[in-house]
Amino acid sequence: LNTQQLSVTQQMGALLLGVGLLDTDASWKDSTRAYFHHLLLQYPQLGVPLLPIVVESVNRASVRGDGAFLIDRLDFLCDTIIQDPQCAREIWNLLGVQLMQPDVPVTIRSSVIRLFPKICASNKRLYKRVIVALGNSMVFNSVAPGQQDINNQNEIKLAVAATVADLARDDLIRDVTDVIGWIQGFIEDCGWVRSVSTLDKEVSKAKAAIVHYALLCLHYLVVSQELDYNVVMVVLRKRLCDVHRMEEVTKLPPLVLEALAILLGDGSCDDDESDSDDGREQRVGIHPQVRQSVTTLIQLGVSERLHPNENDVDSLARKVLSKCRENVYASLRGYSLEVLGLDDEGIIAACSTANNPDAPALSESGMQYNALKHVIEKGIQQLQVDGDTMMHKGRLEGYNSDRQSSESLKALTSKILKFEEDTLGSSLWQKRSKAKKRNKSEPGESFDKSAYIAALPSSETIHQLYNENRSTATALSALLCDGNKQMVDVTTLAMDISNESSDALINAMYVQAWLHTSRSLLQQLVASQSSSEGLENIFNAIREWRYSHDNADNMNMALSALALHIPVVLGPYGDHSVYVGEICDEVYMAYQDHEFENPDVAKLCLAFAAVCSVRNSDFARVTEVVETLEKSVTAYGGRVSFGACFGLASIAQAFCGAEGDTSDGTALRFIRRIIGFLLRQLLSCIKGNYSALQNLLVCVENGSIDPEVIDALTALRKQKLEVVESKRGLTKIIFVSFSLCLRALAMVDDELLLGMYCLLACLPWGSGKGFALPSLLRTCLRCGLFEDSEVQKIYANYARIFQDGLDNGVRGLDDILYVVTATNAKVISHSTRRFLVGNPRLFDKDGRCISLVCAVCSLSSLPCLGHNAELFTDSPQLLSFTTKSDIVGVSSLIMEALGASDFDLGKYSQIGVLLMGYLASLKTVIDSSDLSVADSSALHTSKESRLPQLPTPHQGTVLEVLMPFLAPHVFESGNEVMPPDGTCSLVGCLEVLSLPGHFAVFHEKILGRDAVIAEVCTKLLVSQLDGRPRAVFDGREFIDMSIKLIKAPSSRLRESIAMSSSPLLLESLDTIILKLPTERVHDAMESIWQMCLSEIKGSSWALSFLDAIKKVLIHGNGVRAFKVAPKKLLIVQTFLLLNAFEGLRNTTWATQSQSLERSIVDLYAQCLAEISISSLVEVEFFAMTDQDGFVGEALRYRCIMTLVRLDYFESATRVSSEIQSAMSWFSRQLVSSLDGTFSNSLLSVCCSITGATEVETSDGRRTLLFMLLDNLMLVGPQANMMGLQMLGALVGQWTRGRGSDGDLSLACLCMRPQSTWQTLSPRSALKLLEVLVRDMPYNLATFTKKERIANAVSNRLHRIHSRWLEYDESENSLMYLRQAVALCRSEESENDDFDLMGTTMLQ
Repeated sequence: LNTQQLSVTQQMGALLLGVGLLDTDASWKDSTRAYFHHLLLQYPQLGVPLLPIVVESVNRASVRGDGAFLIDRLDFLCDTIIQDPQCAREIWNLLGVQLMQPDVPVTIRSSVIRLFPKICASNKRLYKRVIVALGNSMVFNSVAPGQQDINNQNEIKLAVAATVADLARDDLIRDVTDVIGWIQGFIEDCGWVRSVSTLDKEVSKAKAAIVHYALLCLHYLVVSQELDYNVVMVVLRKRLCDVHRMEEVTKLPPLVLEALAILLGDGSCDDDESDSDDGREQRVGIHPQVRQSVTTLIQLGVSERLHPNENDVDSLARKVLSKCRENVYASLRGYSLEVLGLDDEGIIAACSTANNPDAPALSESGMQYNALKHVIEKGIQQLQVDGDTMMHKGRLEGYNSDRQSSESLKALTSKILKFEEDTLGSSLWQKRSKAKKRNKSEPGESFDKSAYIAALPSSETIHQLYNENRSTATALSALLCDGNKQMVDVTTLAMDISNESSDALINAMYVQAWLHTSRSLLQQLVASQSSSEGLENIFNAIREWRYSHDNADNMNMALSALALHIPVVLGPYGDHSVYVGEICDEVYMAYQDHEFENPDVAKLCLAFAAVCSVRNSDFARVTEVVETLEKSVTAYGGRVSFGACFGLASIAQAFCGAEGDTSDGTALRFIRRIIGFLLRQLLSCIKGNYSALQNLLVCVENGSIDPEVIDALTALRKQKLEVVESKRGLTKIIFVSFSLCLRALAMVDDELLLGMYCLLACLPWGSGKGFALPSLLRTCLRCGLFEDSEVQKIYANYARIFQDGLDNGVRGLDDILYVVTATNAKVISHSTRRFLVGNPRLFDKDGRCISLVCAVCSLSSLPCLGHNAELFTDSPQLLSFTTKSDIVGVSSLIMEALGASDFDLGKYSQIGVLLMGYLASLKTVIDSSDLSVADSSALHTSKESRLPQLPTPHQGTVLEVLMPFLAPHVFESGNEVMPPDGTCSLVGCLEVLSLPGHFAVFHEKILGRDAVIAEVCTKLLVSQLDGRPRAVFDGREFIDMSIKLIKAPSSRLRESIAMSSSPLLLESLDTIILKLPTERVHDAMESIWQMCLSEIKGSSWALSFLDAIKKVLIHGNGVRAFKVAPKKLLIVQTFLLLNAFEGLRNTTWATQSQSLERSIVDLYAQCLAEISISSLVEVEFFAMTDQDGFVGEALRYRCIMTLVRLDYFESATRVSSEIQSAMSWFSRQLVSSLDGTFSNSLLSVCCSITGATEVETSDGRRTLLFMLLDNLMLVGPQANMMGLQMLGALVGQWTRGRGSDGDLSLACLCMRPQSTWQTLSPRSALKLLEVLVRDMPYNLATFTKKERIANAVSNRLHRIHSRWLEYDESENSLMYLRQAVALCRSEESENDDFDLMGTTMLQ
């Protein structure tokens, strides 16, 4: 609009178009506003007819009560229409007079007042009226005595204060005396005098907001130098409080503190130097008020007032305090190093005396540096608190941590870090010292076992619980806790155990308790060196339970558990297989005689006996047991039970460690049979019938799987499988069983594990699949089905799913929590775990129990659930990274669970007391270990491979404070969970430094992590490639890492870079190319170009690539040409002309990528423009080749036309020749075309030619017109409309659409400069061409009249019309030709009135 001169008719048409856009949906609001802004800016008088329309819409919105629409229309009035003087008068009468009367409701008046800044910005002539209206509103507002009127007064005052602040922000206040009295009144009326506040509690928040805006107004006035900063500080000391005394400042409300922190940072806006002569009290050129302001900001930065604990304030106050901290950091960042009181000597002294209590006193600069370091350290600590708070509250209550706080902290930290590097140089990073070797003569320092043992629950506490409440849960817990049990104690506890629960967790802990008891009894025999005699005594005592206490279930369970452990514990001390055989026979007889009361216990005992038979290769007995257990499920009246499933799984697991001869395939047949049986039971719990699942079952039973089945299962993941609601408890039992036996499936065919993984991925969370997934993934990793990096990504994905579940609420969160804990327990912090465990808002009753089990799984293995154990009979072990604080935290959670309800009635409490006993059993594990200091790292460090050690920052620096915070969240491997936003932001602090090369090693692994981390680390990598002068670190390692990423296979590179929200590494490709060895440039460019083309459908990587190539070519041609070796420049040019062109030519573009394709081709041509024409001629770029084909030729002509548009050719003759050549090629395509529609390539050439003719001369345009008209006589009926569209585009471009005034098509609004054609999508271009065809007769007549060729054109048009009439052409095409003939003849006769008359007759 700014480049068009519209006629009156066109102006009204443009106005009508805008009015129509006003009634469109909200998505067009911004575009409509922009359209009207430009239209009324060019033609402000159009506001007069528009005003009644908008006012009417305001009235309608008022009637129907649509407040949002009403405010939007009022905002539109004040922003755009008010620019016209006549409209301004009417609008002001409405807003500034009528709606500001005292009888108008306060809410409306305050809303209108908030529109005044926009009114002033749009029409500055209304400034005085606005000031008068504000003053009148204050006068009308001062005569209200009641409480309700006090609230009304504050509402008006608040609106006025906010409005004045906005006026000051936009620098619209002409004279500060207009508002200064109001500002002082706002501050003084609110009642703060020193440290005493007389605020009424009911209106204190409103008054705090008023003062907030008053202080903001002062801030804006100081920044615009309307007020002197030092005078403002003096006035505040009298009107508000002593702003340099923390006792008074910290008592201000948070809203006031927020604005005051901003104002305290304005000291550098005052250019006047101090007049004081007291050199001891101030630094040279720095006013005392400014110095005191810096001190106050530093004190605020470490004040506890701004760093509350999690439960001290509500979420709203927390957000305001976060904003206060942001303003404090930003204000400190705004001051120069001199004003902050920092110098080189101070920082060197502060760092050299760090952690030295006997060091001499520091200078003022050193103390100031330490104070600022304390501010940064306090801010980093607060980020950690906010991260936990966001996890606890934000996921449930919508709390969002303010990123701006971390951004301002990042800016302040970056400022100090840059100062440290400038001062300390290379010593900012200390060399990594080797660990001192232990002197062999020194006695080994033993590991402090007592600290770990003391952190675990005591057996005394558990026995006290048992004595107070004798139940199955407390008795099992007491069985677990004692490592040195006497048989009489076991007998007493066994009498109180009667497991009647069907819950998988309780039954699993029942098994774990008896396994632990049997192991302890046998280990005592070993210690007493009386295995045979003692074993007989144990058997006799246990068998007595059948007769003395009528407790056959516990008797057989105890004997079965002993049979499992006898070969392991007593094996080295003699052959005790006779005892095992006796126990197995006794269990078989008891089962056949129906001596068991609990069927689950019976099946478990029978299965454990079968495990012993597996070890003895008694497969006939094993077959009998397996059939019995299967029939207990499938026979009439049978059902899925824990005993049957767990028992079968234990048998299958036993084959993994069997020592017998299984070369005949017996073991594999049992494994296929058992796992197939469990899988069949699982499929019966899934709704629907899926052939892929049935095929998987067949594959498991047959022992091999086809790739087609895996593909079908993978495709099935797109569907949502559902579990029958009433069978969710059964699926959990089956998955607990799978956690034991899926490892055995690898013996059959490890490819079957992939099928099982796909099955589990299809099932919903909450089905219990979380119990089986960790064991399955570890087995896949062990078999080599998955690489470690793939498994780590799966783990990271589970962590993200868990966080999304906390955000949005999802069923099965307990299932996800178990997977996350079992795969990477370090992901969840102590505070997060405390929030999660047992939370009734997150979990149902069963889920609370599972969350409690997850807490224990974070410390140790849990063999009965297959967690971090090879066999279910293994002894529990602490995980390698478990610390004392971990144990203390989990133990406290268990103790809290014990108080939930009665143990016999509350399942959560039952699980709690069982887990308490399990934790106590770990004392035996720790007590039996023999660890020295050198070996104790096994308890604290992961067995996974670690990255090299990070460089050590200089002692006493801010960098030393920052790195311990960033390292565990970002740079350490294994922590795959996304850190808080603030952490990622602080990584950017390192961008200002020249990092040691060690950091490059970390980037490759970090780039494959979460998108947020990948983006910030990519920025960090890019920052090290920008070519800054480096004193010691030259950045060579970062260049090598970039080369490694670029040279990686395409899929690997996508994994590394695609995580970032933008192709940051590609944007620095020019720097990488400039630093690459010449012989590696071509291969690097080819690799990344192929990657860009493969991702062309959904990214703009190709644009970034070409932009980088363009920068390299500019470097080679400009004053910095010395930076590019001639050979390297030649390689880049050759690649661009040959390889890049071939890639663009052979790429198939999706429909949604057409606009992107046009931008890519346009940028490619811009790159060509940086190459000399002789180089293009040398490679025959302007000549068509046999390999080009239609698409290649179209691409070449598009590039050439873009070069024409960019004034690449110096000769006007060469320009005309290239355009005529392109037009000739286009005409040939029309003549030979058999399709009546534009192809995308032909359409693009049409647009390119149209844009290029903008630089053509008048003679050249006439030649092109005659050429096109002559060829239109040869065009067949299929392509005549395409020819008319080309003709319409050309004359529309040449006349800017001015000839189309008759039909109000408004095509003139689209006839912008030639570059517009390159940005149109195919759909938009076709629509524009349709309009231009309708306008073609008018535009053609206008052009021919100007060029005086109307008669010649009319004759050609007449011949074309006659020719097309022979084809029996459609009426549309002929109608346009007849109109063109008539109008061109009228132009030749200079009869202006013939235009409309001729058109009417023809229509």
